[in-house]
Amino acid sequence: MSYPFPRARLRAALLLCLLPAGLALADDPPAGLSARANGWPRVGEPVAVVVHGIDPIHADLDPLEADLVGRGFRVLRFVYDDRAHLERGAEAFAQALRDLCAATRPRYVAVVAHSMGGLVARRALTTAHGLQALPTRFRLITIAAPFGGFVSANFSWLDFGLGPRVYRSLGSWSRFIRRPGELIPSADHVKLETLEEGKRLDGEDDAKVKLRRQRRKRIDRAVRRRHVLALGHVGSVRDAQRRVPPGTRLLLWVYLGNRAPLPPGAAADPRRPAAGLGALLTGQ
Repeated sequence: MSYPFPRARLRAALLLCLLPAGLALADDPPAGLSARANGWPRVGEPVAVVVHGIDPIHADLDPLEADLVGRGFRVLRFVYDDRAHLERGAEAFAQALRDLCAATRPRYVAVVAHSMGGLVARRALTTAHGLQALPTRFRLITIAAPFGGFVSANFSWLDFGLGPRVYRSLGSWSRFIRRPGELIPSADHVKLETLEEGKRLDGEDDAKVKLRRQRRKRIDRAVRRRHVLALGHVGSVRDAQRRVPPGTRLLLWVYLGNRAPLPPGAAADPRRPAAGLGALLTGQ
């Protein structure tokens, strides 16, 4: 899960001119919803849907899905074309949620979206996609999502149409970023940001999206709660031991329930994180 623009800037955009048409960012499984370890939801059961970012290594999300299973959710994964314009991914996700709700009638759906998946998921839950007519409540948790876009992605037009269309929607000046839309009344948004500078994972740099690129006033004014995690980009969803990091796990407990055991040292009161976790997160 990496972004080509945050550091390479204009030079990276110019290099896109040399990329062949039809460049694939990842060998993704087929698009749409798929059931995870605990199977397809039954009628009325609470559902959690996990949404990946750009160029995904899908196994990175396995610990997150296992955590959600432990919290009593039926866990699904949504896969979309990460090369296409993000509006297409949002439309596909909105339709998938519509079909899911028609088939299983869940009263509650948690959407946990990492990185670019947060942009797709939030746009799907805006009034533009018509999900406000559903009786289902939604809780959206985004992790390390680049809601501010990337300045250098504004120059992606220099690829003469040869590069992936997704770059057009990641520019900080793009319509997709500047006009994120209004959340439906039945959805609330919890935003987990990451302070990634200097973070490494598996011996590699894990600073992909700067904190300021995760912020956008129109997004932040509408969130229920915002937290900053002192974790890397991929490190916000899994650590070197392939576990959900304690800071992320604590916040999943706060906002999605305490059906799973708390991380070691976590406080019983979600408003008062344990001292050992204080360095990992701050609430805003």
